[in-house]
Amino acid sequence: MGPVLSRRESSEIVQACLFSIKRALASGERVELRGFGVFEVVDRQPRTGRNPNTGEKVPVPATKVVRFRPSKDMRALVKELASEEQ
Repeated sequence: MGPVLSRRESSEIVQACLFSIKRALASGERVELRGFGVFEVVDRQPRTGRNPNTGEKVPVPATKVVRFRPSKDMRALVKELASEEQ
């Protein structure tokens, strides 16, 4: 068994990884975590939305959003866990 990390050390490692992912996405890079999935920034086209209170049509401008696509392994695991619950 390898070295055991404290809760604080584990938290610092996870925060550092998340910071690196955010920094990569902010610079337009694609981040692939094998066996988990892919994070990437995509352009969302401008569209017409609707104000739910008034029903009035509202223009929604183009924007960039982060998209996550799970890996085949992740999808299979989630599907397996969901079928076990039923």
